[in-house]
Amino acid sequence: MKMNNDSPILRSICAVNSKKDQLFKQADRNMEVFADLSVVSAFFNVDNKTAALLSVVICDQVMGESSSINKVMRNLGLEPIDFIQMNETITVLKQAGWLKTTNRGRYRANSNEYEIVSEVVDAVIYNNPFLLIIPLPDTLTDALLEIRRMFRELQEVFNKKMAMDELLSSVARFSQFPFIENLLSNNGLSEIEKYILLLFAAETLYGKEEFDLNETLDQLLGNNSESYYTVRRIKEGDYALLRDGYIKFVNPDLADFGAISLGDDLIGQIDRECRRVEVRNFASRYCQLIHPVEIQEQTLFFNPTNKVAVEEIMQFTSPVNFAGIGQSLTENGLRPGLTMLFYGAPGTGKTELVRQIAKKHQRPLLQVEIAAVKNMWVGESEKNLKRVFLEYKAALKHFENTPILFFNEADGILGERKQVNTAVDQMLNSMQNILLQELEDFQGIFIATTNLLDNIDGAFDRRMLYKLNFQNPDEAARFNILKNELPGLPVDLLKEISRKYTLSGGQIQNIRKKFLVDRILNAHPDDPSGHRLIRYVDEETNFRRASGCAIGFKNKAVSR
Repeated sequence: MKMNNDSPILRSICAVNSKKDQLFKQADRNMEVFADLSVVSAFFNVDNKTAALLSVVICDQVMGESSSINKVMRNLGLEPIDFIQMNETITVLKQAGWLKTTNRGRYRANSNEYEIVSEVVDAVIYNNPFLLIIPLPDTLTDALLEIRRMFRELQEVFNKKMAMDELLSSVARFSQFPFIENLLSNNGLSEIEKYILLLFAAETLYGKEEFDLNETLDQLLGNNSESYYTVRRIKEGDYALLRDGYIKFVNPDLADFGAISLGDDLIGQIDRECRRVEVRNFASRYCQLIHPVEIQEQTLFFNPTNKVAVEEIMQFTSPVNFAGIGQSLTENGLRPGLTMLFYGAPGTGKTELVRQIAKKHQRPLLQVEIAAVKNMWVGESEKNLKRVFLEYKAALKHFENTPILFFNEADGILGERKQVNTAVDQMLNSMQNILLQELEDFQGIFIATTNLLDNIDGAFDRRMLYKLNFQNPDEAARFNILKNELPGLPVDLLKEISRKYTLSGGQIQNIRKKFLVDRILNAHPDDPSGHRLIRYVDEETNFRRASGCAIGFKNKAVSR
């Protein structure tokens, strides 16, 4: 499109701006400018006062300045009654999409600085009034996406009240969509409630299903005390937001405002009228998300009895078999989830097997460290545990392959329930009750590991479908692990080591690491004589027997 350098509207706007000082109080001396003012009025289809206001704001903007509407109106010589009428006009201009708050005035709490949108500036530059017609969204999806964009722009505006007013005024343009019209016209909803619901609806398109209302109110109100009392009023039913089902607790038992979702009716409307935006990333907050590609493939060796059980687990956790098993269980009135407990001595391959299941079957792994879930504040540990399962349920919907929920070293939560003597005892018992209930209704794949089976509460026995005892490797398994981890050493030496020493897989891995460290630090070649291997084995197996052993596990009986 070619710019019209001799644009009548541009020339008239500049002429009006040049005579802006007390324009309406010195009308007799500025009669010649009213011809230009009529041109501007006709172009925008507004009255003379609004035309003058637009002229000044556009010129300020072209020169890189922001415009305070009140200041412009005072300079034009408008009367107090004009201020009231002009405020209504500004609302109309915002609804038309012509005017928006500028971020340049964000440090002044009472700033009402505005800028003209680029489409209107283009209409003036190209002398084309058709560009003033800013197109409306074709679908509710497009409308909510535009609302989301406006939210993000307004986050930088200092005056939060003005930001809310502006967004609601702008959104009124989208009232052709019943979803938006019903929210805006509902007199039972306050402005902040409408603002929150529009924000949550817009974010829902991007797959977000859970919201932190406390954090949202802090951002919107910018005042901790006001945010606190607003939450309190919502909880007590003074606001319609929770009372009338516009929002709901993700977990009604916890009544946690940090975990809120839209009500079923609003979600139903969005699902019927909108297309969701594909979101490739899954955000995990309470679990460590490990993608299969991040897991290094390992060869695991087990005793014959363990090997058979591991092969069965590998079979029924494959995508094809797992889907068939779930369908069969459901048809027979049973919950379709697979829950497993891996127990046994440290270093026997429990954790690594979970990782290899995820690797082989391309299943995302959501790993939970129980210590990270526990919180010093009363009630927070229980909420965190609930959030772990909510996060897993969201992962079930997000990933094509059913992910694995993995409670690593779960002794701290699977232990026997205690007689309540302290707040900590109460917290642990509450967490166990939550876990028992979640496992009762679980769908997906759940695996927990523990080194201390004797401490596990009996209530978990029924909840764990498969319970696999990981034993220390026998002589044949030890030899296979040694040969796999230390391929450069003589086979006869490895056989002798596997015969004489009861090593776990974890201990053998430590020995391998020591070889690598020694090679890097001291440039030692391989160990054909086996002196270093024997020393490392002794360090792994005998250090607990030595009393007063120095750091480094000094052993006078062994030399290089």
